Amino acid sequence: MYNESKTMDELQKRIKSFAYAFTGIGSFLRKEHNAWIHCIAIIIVTITGFIIGISRMEWVAVLLCFGLVLAAEAFNTAIERLENLCGYVFAEKQKVQLKRLRETRNRFEHGAIDNNPRAVESVINNAVEVIVDFLGKN
Repeated sequence: MYNESKTMDELQKRIKSFAYAFTGIGSFLRKEHNAWIHCIAIIIVTITGFIIGISRMEWVAVLLCFGLVLAAEAFNTAIERLENLCGYVFAEKQKVQLKRLRETRNRFEHGAIDNNPRAVESVINNAVEVIVDFLGKN
């Protein structure tokens, strides 16, 4: 049996969750200086991409990198805010794991890996391994 009221409630919840997500993204972009730097770099790369006329597949790669860099920065910011807000002190092992993850992010973000698929795969595997280890054992 179709319940229109239930469907509308679910739709309102979904809309509300998107509103929360956009509020969080707005807060991140307003308050984080590193996010500003990344956004400026994104603008410069986008303009450069139009000037040199990169292909559609290159745009896909560039957009994926934009998203990964901003997501990594947001993840880093969330960890720092959690630590500050809750007064939570990470154990030494957790700090080492987070440092490894940040180093991996920085390698990817600053182009320290080349376009070799094996290098990209290695960085992604390393990041996933650190996250699983961090979440699973702590």
